[in-house]
Amino acid sequence: APQIDNAFLDRVELLQGPSGLLTGAGTPGGTINLIRKRPTESFQAQTEVQLGSWNQRRLVSDVSGPLTESGRVRARLVALADDSDSFVNYAYRNRRAAYGIIEVDLTESTTLSASIQYQKDSGRNHLGVPFATNGNDPGLGRSSYFGDKNNRTEKDQTIYTLGLSQRLSEDWTLKANYTHQKTINNTYNYGFIWGDLNATTGDGLVIYRQPLLAQQIRSDALDAYLSGKVEFFGREHELAFGLNGLSMQSANQGGYGDPVAINAFTFNPGSLGAITSVGKYSGETKITQLGMYGVGRF
Repeated sequence: APQIDNAFLDRVELLQGPSGLLTGAGTPGGTINLIRKRPTESFQAQTEVQLGSWNQRRLVSDVSGPLTESGRVRARLVALADDSDSFVNYAYRNRRAAYGIIEVDLTESTTLSASIQYQKDSGRNHLGVPFATNGNDPGLGRSSYFGDKNNRTEKDQTIYTLGLSQRLSEDWTLKANYTHQKTINNTYNYGFIWGDLNATTGDGLVIYRQPLLAQQIRSDALDAYLSGKVEFFGREHELAFGLNGLSMQSANQGGYGDPVAINAFTFNPGSLGAITSVGKYSGETKITQLGMYGVGRF
């Protein structure tokens, strides 16, 4: 999946400790919580332009504010374009993305929100240059590209989110969020090298190529929690109770072609030709998680 662009984020929270306590299966180190931007009560707009090395160009626009005079309906729109080449020949990365959210105060204590996030990344990756069998540097230029000239990767992701916030009292709040996500990852003419490089002759390497690596992911997630404050023994304490669930389906397909012998010193990414003798494979994965938790800070 494409890495979510920072232009959509308000802040990043790090929750230390076993992530399984709050977010289902995961690592023991913790959880990274990405908090997306929300509409503002007053109008604001800004544009950001960046220029960098290797033909890097980035444009971000962010507009936010109320849609009604009362301010009970608010919206925010973030759009960006980000293109960049690389110090490595043939490598590049392009990005087009947009994020929109609307919030409606149904009552003084009830807020409904809905958002759509779309992002498409395309590019050509590189895996670096090979070293000799004995670990020595064979003297290949750092801009050398060892792959198929026709390689490209496309990552397309759309996220729909619906949220509800209900203030039960001055100290207690109920929040619920539902998220539907669809991701398509396609890599065409992917290639990687393998073998024992002779630093003197440049021989000993082969390149393995795959005409298509295709992955489709669909997921539905629900998160709801109740949090608030209580007082006893003369002190104020915090409590939270919640549940979350996830259903995710992933379908993968691909195929391997015959390896092609190359010389590291004379290799031309545009001379590999068509991929022959493709062996295909496919598979599906389904993951379902459901959990409940309680947290107290005394």
